[in-house]
Amino acid sequence: MSYCVNCGVKLAPSEKKCPLCGVPVVNPRDPWVEPARRPYPKQVERVMHRIDRRYGAALASLLLLIPLMLTVISDVIVNRAVTWSLYVVGAGACLFVWVLLPLLLKKPSPLPCVLGDALAALLYLGLISTLADSSGWFLPLALPLVLIAAGLVLGISQVIRSRKIRGLRHVSWVFLLLGVASILVDGVIHHFIAGSFAPFWSLFVCIPCLVFAILFMMLERKQKLKDEIRRRLFL
Repeated sequence: MSYCVNCGVKLAPSEKKCPLCGVPVVNPRDPWVEPARRPYPKQVERVMHRIDRRYGAALASLLLLIPLMLTVISDVIVNRAVTWSLYVVGAGACLFVWVLLPLLLKKPSPLPCVLGDALAALLYLGLISTLADSSGWFLPLALPLVLIAAGLVLGISQVIRSRKIRGLRHVSWVFLLLGVASILVDGVIHHFIAGSFAPFWSLFVCIPCLVFAILFMMLERKQKLKDEIRRRLFL
């Protein structure tokens, strides 16, 4: 019985090289001879580690149709019409657009995906306002909030994908965008409630975001300080 000189694993007489590390087996007292029967197949089966995300997304889309169809059928049986099931169908459509549709695309781009997500959200909110007979909040509140959220997501994605912005400047720009978005959201909500654009609570969000943005911008310029922080944090 031979042992690998590199890793020490026990070798069968049929081994010409170590099956674990690949080191050739040289044993003058026991030369290698082609065995009549190997302890394992000569061809090793390859396992595919890559999962087809498009196939999984298509399968999930078909499975999503089951609860939606059952909801509509139950609504029709009970109420003799399609009423409350439209809320569930709209939520399912939003879930498909937000999660499954990007997985079905070969190369999803941030701009079409964000615009599609915003459009799906607006259509669903418009459906809710129509079914509830309360459209007074859609244009002054829902529409600008969805547009602000879409702009924030699109801005963050562009910052992350930008080649001109490097290092910790990405984090600085993200904090700045969060601060601006908080002011806009606060102003829209206050304008809807009180009729005037007067941000209040967003100042408690914007000021820390501004401080963190300046801090990370300063850290990016100080290479020695960055190295010291990485060494202290074991990064």
